[in-house]
Amino acid sequence: MAARNRLFALVVAFLAAGSAAGCVAMGDPAAVEQAIRNLDKKWAGAVVRGDVATIVDLYAPDSVFFTPNAPPAVGPEAIGEAWKGIMSLPNVSLNFRPTRIDVAASGDLATDVGTYDLAFSGEDGRVRDEGNYVVVWKKINGEWKV
Repeated sequence: MAARNRLFALVVAFLAAGSAAGCVAMGDPAAVEQAIRNLDKKWAGAVVRGDVATIVDLYAPDSVFFTPNAPPAVGPEAIGEAWKGIMSLPNVSLNFRPTRIDVAASGDLATDVGTYDLAFSGEDGRVRDEGNYVVVWKKINGEWKV
Protein backbone atom coordinates (compact mmCIF):
# COMPACT_ATOMS: atom_id res chain seq x y z
CA MET A 1 0.00 0.00 0.00
CA ALA A 2 2.88 2.39 0.73
CA ALA A 3 4.13 1.92 -2.83
CA ARG A 4 0.74 2.97 -4.21
CA ASN A 5 0.77 6.06 -1.99
CA ARG A 6 4.18 7.00 -3.35
CA LEU A 7 2.77 6.74 -6.86
CA PHE A 8 0.10 9.26 -6.04
CA ALA A 9 2.71 11.47 -4.36
CA LEU A 10 4.64 11.66 -7.61
CA VAL A 11 1.54 12.53 -9.53
CA VAL A 12 0.60 15.27 -7.10
CA ALA A 13 4.17 16.55 -7.25
CA PHE A 14 3.88 16.78 -10.96
CA LEU A 15 0.79 18.87 -10.57
CA ALA A 16 2.76 21.46 -8.73
CA ALA A 17 5.74 22.36 -11.01
CA GLY A 18 6.78 25.31 -13.31
CA SER A 19 9.78 27.56 -14.28
CA ALA A 20 11.19 30.30 -16.46
CA ALA A 21 10.45 29.86 -20.11
CA GLY A 22 11.51 33.21 -21.45
CA CYS A 23 9.43 36.29 -21.99
CA VAL A 24 6.02 35.78 -23.54
CA ALA A 25 3.78 38.66 -24.50
CA MET A 26 0.75 39.07 -22.24
CA GLY A 27 -2.39 37.82 -23.91
CA ASP A 28 -0.61 35.70 -26.56
CA PRO A 29 -2.17 32.28 -25.88
CA ALA A 30 -0.11 30.40 -28.48
CA ALA A 31 3.16 31.72 -27.06
CA VAL A 32 2.09 30.93 -23.49
CA GLU A 33 1.02 27.43 -24.50
CA GLN A 34 4.41 26.81 -26.13
CA ALA A 35 6.21 28.13 -23.05
CA ILE A 36 4.23 25.72 -20.84
CA ARG A 37 4.96 22.81 -23.19
CA ASN A 38 8.66 23.69 -23.01
CA LEU A 39 8.48 23.66 -19.22
CA ASP A 40 6.79 20.26 -19.31
CA LYS A 41 9.74 18.97 -21.37
CA LYS A 42 12.21 20.51 -18.93
CA TRP A 43 10.40 18.86 -16.03
CA ALA A 44 10.25 15.47 -17.76
CA GLY A 45 13.99 15.64 -18.46
CA ALA A 46 14.70 16.46 -14.82
CA VAL A 47 12.65 13.45 -13.72
CA VAL A 48 14.61 11.17 -16.07
CA ARG A 49 17.91 12.51 -14.68
CA GLY A 50 16.71 12.44 -11.07
CA ASP A 51 17.49 16.17 -10.92
CA VAL A 52 15.54 17.26 -7.85
CA ALA A 53 17.07 20.77 -7.84
CA THR A 54 15.69 21.53 -11.30
CA ILE A 55 12.30 20.15 -10.34
CA VAL A 56 12.17 22.28 -7.18
CA ASP A 57 13.14 25.36 -9.18
CA LEU A 58 9.94 24.92 -11.17
CA TYR A 59 7.82 25.68 -8.09
CA ALA A 60 6.78 29.10 -6.83
CA PRO A 61 8.33 29.96 -3.43
CA ASP A 62 4.96 29.65 -1.68
CA SER A 63 3.92 26.39 -3.37
CA VAL A 64 2.20 23.64 -1.48
CA PHE A 65 2.77 20.06 -2.61
CA PHE A 66 0.07 17.60 -1.58
CA THR A 67 0.79 13.90 -1.26
CA PRO A 68 -1.57 11.19 -0.03
CA ASN A 69 -1.41 10.16 3.60
CA ALA A 70 1.13 12.86 4.44
CA PRO A 71 1.01 16.47 5.55
CA PRO A 72 1.40 19.02 2.75
CA ALA A 73 4.95 19.94 1.77
CA VAL A 74 5.14 23.73 1.99
CA GLY A 75 7.96 25.69 0.36
CA PRO A 76 11.05 24.68 -1.60
CA GLU A 77 12.86 22.73 1.12
CA ALA A 78 9.90 20.51 1.99
CA ILE A 79 9.00 20.04 -1.68
CA GLY A 80 12.60 19.03 -2.41
CA GLU A 81 12.49 16.43 0.36
CA ALA A 82 9.23 15.04 -1.03
CA TRP A 83 10.76 14.76 -4.52
CA LYS A 84 13.88 13.09 -3.12
CA GLY A 85 11.62 10.44 -1.66
CA ILE A 86 9.85 9.93 -4.94
CA MET A 87 13.07 9.82 -6.93
CA SER A 88 14.51 7.25 -4.52
CA LEU A 89 11.89 4.70 -5.57
CA PRO A 90 13.66 1.79 -7.30
CA ASN A 91 13.66 2.09 -11.09
CA VAL A 92 11.16 4.94 -11.03
CA SER A 93 9.84 6.28 -14.33
CA LEU A 94 7.30 8.99 -15.01
CA ASN A 95 5.88 9.99 -18.34
CA PHE A 96 3.34 12.73 -18.79
CA ARG A 97 1.60 14.09 -21.83
CA PRO A 98 -0.18 17.43 -21.86
CA THR A 99 -3.41 17.15 -23.82
CA ARG A 100 -4.81 20.61 -23.24
CA ILE A 101 -3.35 23.94 -22.14
CA ASP A 102 -5.76 26.79 -21.48
CA VAL A 103 -4.45 30.33 -21.10
CA ALA A 104 -6.29 33.10 -19.26
CA ALA A 105 -7.05 36.21 -21.30
CA SER A 106 -4.61 38.12 -19.08
CA GLY A 107 -1.77 35.86 -20.24
CA ASP A 108 -0.44 35.35 -16.70
CA LEU A 109 -2.33 32.16 -15.74
CA ALA A 110 -2.60 28.81 -17.51
CA THR A 111 -3.86 25.32 -16.81
CA ASP A 112 -2.03 22.28 -18.13
CA VAL A 113 -4.18 19.13 -18.34
CA GLY A 114 -2.91 15.74 -19.41
CA THR A 115 -2.22 12.11 -18.68
CA TYR A 116 0.62 10.40 -16.86
CA ASP A 117 2.00 6.96 -16.20
CA LEU A 118 4.25 6.22 -13.30
CA ALA A 119 6.06 2.99 -12.52
CA PHE A 120 8.69 1.67 -10.14
CA SER A 121 9.91 -1.65 -8.75
CA GLY A 122 7.95 -2.73 -5.69
CA GLU A 123 8.21 -5.63 -3.29
CA ASP A 124 5.88 -7.75 -5.45
CA GLY A 125 7.17 -6.64 -8.85
CA ARG A 126 6.60 -3.62 -11.02
CA VAL A 127 4.08 -1.11 -9.66
CA ARG A 128 2.32 1.04 -12.22
CA ASP A 129 -0.19 3.84 -12.01
CA GLU A 130 -1.87 5.78 -14.80
CA GLY A 131 -4.11 8.78 -14.56
CA ASN A 132 -4.80 12.40 -15.30
CA TYR A 133 -3.26 15.58 -13.96
CA VAL A 134 -3.94 19.31 -13.79
CA VAL A 135 -1.21 21.90 -13.23
CA VAL A 136 -1.97 25.57 -12.61
CA TRP A 137 0.77 27.91 -13.82
CA LYS A 138 1.24 31.55 -12.87
CA LYS A 139 3.67 34.08 -14.25
CA ILE A 140 5.68 35.50 -11.35
CA ASN A 141 8.34 38.14 -11.97
CA GLY A 142 8.45 37.16 -15.64
CA GLU A 143 8.80 33.41 -14.96
CA TRP A 144 6.20 30.66 -15.17
CA LYS A 145 5.80 28.82 -11.86
CA VAL A 146 3.37 26.24 -10.58
